[in-house]
Order: sequence, then C-alpha cells, then structure tokens
Amino acid sequence: MLATGRVVEPLFGGELRYFHLADELARMGHTVELHGWLSRNHKIQTARHGRLTIVEHHAAALDLAQVFHRLRLIPACELPAWLAHLGPVVAEMVKRNRFDIVHYELPWWSRAVDDLPPKTVVVYGAQNIESVWWEPRLKGFFRAETWKRRLLEHERHALTSTAGVVACSEQDAQWMDERVGVRPPRLAIVPNGFDARRFTPPDGSRRAWARRKFNFNDHEKVTVFIGAAVEHNVRAAREICERIAPATEGEAIRHVIAGRVARGMKCGRANVSCIENVSDVLELLQAADVAINPMLSGSGSNIKIAEALGAGLPVVTTEFGMRGYEAYGAWLGVGSIEDFPELIRKAQWPNPAPREEVERLGWAASARKLSEHYENLIKLMASQEAE
Repeated sequence: MLATGRVVEPLFGGELRYFHLADELARMGHTVELHGWLSRNHKIQTARHGRLTIVEHHAAALDLAQVFHRLRLIPACELPAWLAHLGPVVAEMVKRNRFDIVHYELPWWSRAVDDLPPKTVVVYGAQNIESVWWEPRLKGFFRAETWKRRLLEHERHALTSTAGVVACSEQDAQWMDERVGVRPPRLAIVPNGFDARRFTPPDGSRRAWARRKFNFNDHEKVTVFIGAAVEHNVRAAREICERIAPATEGEAIRHVIAGRVARGMKCGRANVSCIENVSDVLELLQAADVAINPMLSGSGSNIKIAEALGAGLPVVTTEFGMRGYEAYGAWLGVGSIEDFPELIRKAQWPNPAPREEVERLGWAASARKLSEHYENLIKLMASQEAE
C-alpha cells in the first residue's frame, strides 16, 4: 500500500484510513507492507505489527511541492507529476517482493505505477473526489483553470488505468460511474470506520476522569468538533462560532473545537473553547456529551462520525455531513445549521445505537470488504487473461 503522510503514527482522516485498513488486513492473515512518503520536515520511522510492516520515506519532491503550494504557484494537487520519478523505485519494490496487489491511496501515485511488472493488480483507493474537493482551494493560484483541468486528468487516469477502484461513500461511487464510467466489479465501496477495539463508551469512573482532565463542569452539556486544518473543517468551525454558539448563549452548553482546526481560531465567545493539541482523541470524546458535525462541503465521508459513535456519543450532523452513514440515520440528529441548537438540546448521552450496529462501522468490517474486492479483482484479471 502506497501513501503520502504519516503511516506509523497516523492522526487524522486519510492517515487513519490507510493505517487501519492495512492493520486489519494483516490481522486477517494477509502479508502487508504500508509505505508512506513524507517531506523532510518530518522524522521518518518504521514499525512492525505482526504481518504488517510500516515504512516511512523522505521525498524531496514533497518539499518542493510544499514550497510552490505556499507561493500559490503550483498547487499540491499536482503531486502526480511530482511523484512520477518514484516509478522505478516502486517497480523495483514490487518486483523484489512479488506483491500480488499494489494499492495506492489518493491519485498522487497514479503516474508512478504505470510501469509495474505484468500481472500486478493495481488498486486506486479514492478518499475523495479530488477534483471536487480541490476546486474551491485552487482559487487564487496562478493558472487556476489549468490546475483544475490537470487534476481532473490525473484523477481520470487513476480511475481508468487501474484494475480496481475503491470509494468510501455511495456518493463518490455515483460520481465515478456518471463521470468516468467506473462501476462494479472494478469498483467497490469500502466505508470509513473506527478502531472498535479502542473506541468504546466509557464507564462512569472513566467518564468522570476525562471530564476532570478537560475541566468540564458536571452541569454543562459539552459538544465537540474535532478536525484537521482543512478548508471544509475551518468552515464548519466558523459555523459553530458564528451561528450555533450564539444561539445557545446563556445556556449550560459549551462548544469545544479541537485539533489542528482550532489553531489560530479566534471565536471570542464565552461558550466556545478551542483546544489545539489533543494527545488522544478518544479521551476528549469520552469526556463530551454530543459530537457535532456541521459540515457543508468536502467529499468522501467524515471519520469523526464513526469515532464518535464508537465512543458512545450522540451525533448531530448536517445531511451533507452524514455521507456514508445513511444507514445510521435513525440514531443521528440530522438537520440544517439552524436546527443544531435544538438538536443539541435534545441529544442525550450515551448514543442509543446498539453496539452491534455501531461495530459494523469498525475498520475490521471495512477491511473484509477490501479483501473481498482484492480477491474478485484477481479472479477478474485471470478470467480476462484466459479469454
């Protein structure tokens, strides 16, 4: 499995997805190597968990990509071109280890896997529809329209040149079908999930300890929104500050914005707390009363919903934010931003969803779907060769 970002100590979003899918595949008995490439301002590590080997590498191309992105000259979504030179490295790795499957996450590797050994089953793991996710982020870049067109070309290449494709939501799969003609059996939906071994509802003493750690008062209802500092999370945090928090002023409700999205956040409201550094997301979830997800944009699906359900929290979300979790609608508070204050007032800890239903969102279930997809693709390729 090829990725960019932290793979030994994942923190958010895509990093958690490819780490846990790789880990669960290894627990199932597959031999898995997960390789992550980082810029040089990050330390690199290696780790081994049973049949899973994790290796991090430095790539100078990622440093250059960061520089040009910050200068607003070349956006980071041009990474397929930046990482193409690693093609021989990847090909040698595959040849040496005789991998049956090469699975890359995000389209950044689409040009680096074009010359792999014959009979290698290549799978593209799409965490988002990148051309949709990036469109608002390209505003202000020199030659923005050029970068939009090139990103769509890179994404189409990833979708059409591989043996198989993995989407994480029905909405993304529908886009792939309608826009590019990618559908089963080449396409499978492998939803985002949570670590069901760790994320469990706390007992009374654990919950009391967690609330003391974060200085939450017993009489207040605490909502929590956790996320990385990406545009759609920043927008959601602003909705909390500008629309949700004002509507609950004077009530015993505290809104917590946590994670990298809280860095530099200046809300200026007494009923909003920003926690930039969260060493353990689970502790914060176990201390809170309600998880809120005021998402209005983005793509893919929000792992934060699965983790909140796993920790026993009731969840209030927009309809847009529940992408991929439609089957859990009966146990979610769903409404517009204007509905959030009342939905928060009504939400009661713990979440009413039965644990057996919640565990269907565990990464183990997602990995089983991914493993089945691999097996189907191998059979499909064999039958095509026989023809």
